[in-house]
Amino acid sequence: MTDLQNSCSAVILAGGRARRMGRDKRFMPIKRRPLLESHVSELSSRFAEVIISANDPERLDYLGVPVYPDEWAEGGPMTGLVTALRHIQQDVAFVLAVDIPEIDIELMERMSALVRATDAVVPRHADGNLEPLFGFYRKPALDWLEESLRQGGYALHSKLLEQNCTFVDLPEGYHLPNLNDPDDYQQYVTRKATTS
Repeated sequence: MTDLQNSCSAVILAGGRARRMGRDKRFMPIKRRPLLESHVSELSSRFAEVIISANDPERLDYLGVPVYPDEWAEGGPMTGLVTALRHIQQDVAFVLAVDIPEIDIELMERMSALVRATDAVVPRHADGNLEPLFGFYRKPALDWLEESLRQGGYALHSKLLEQNCTFVDLPEGYHLPNLNDPDDYQQYVTRKATTS
């Protein structure tokens, strides 16, 4: 574990409504274990603190980590990120959306080495698209995130481009899995079964 990870919190954003999936992504099995439970276990072994951003803390008590509901009524993932940054004990958080089913540890460690000199570090694909929900954020980002919410700006991608953020370029063809709908889930599970 690096010095940064010893002094860094991990945040799992798990407050989405999963309309496209049709069922709660957090409890979908990946290798016979619920996705959220798997993330809590893996991140707890790597970070000084793990918290969850979700709006049903009583349902998630069994996981044994703090769960914080959104402090803003609207705003999508940005509201969960703001709430989490308010509550972490450390200055830095690694932020992971619950529907990203696997954690690219090599990428995470590359990003962690850059975070002290910036407000956020996120991956950037070759086409310019960002992966803001697999990134590192520092508490100073709260200022511009909260201001964006107050103004009704919920697009995290746009705000990152305007701020003191660092982007880690991903190789051409790199794919960070994301489980948005049943097809995504089935394809991911099938692919993992054939490669394990």
